[in-house]
Amino acid sequence: MFMLDEIMKVLEDAKWHNVTEITDKTGMSTDEVLSIVTFLSKFGFAQLDVEEKRMRLDREFLKLPSQS
Repeated sequence: MFMLDEIMKVLEDAKWHNVTEITDKTGMSTDEVLSIVTFLSKFGFAQLDVEEKRMRLDREFLKLPSQS
């Protein structure tokens, strides 16, 4: 499965998740997680709290129809 898909599975509840939780659940490195979430944040799909090292998906993004 793609790394983005793995992160989306963790963040799909739109709650805040810290980097450690995401790395534990996905098996990815901290750098990989931060890179993907930074990308999502840059385009408004996720919120990134740098000070607290946590992230969540944007609720409006979650309303988009699924492609599955």
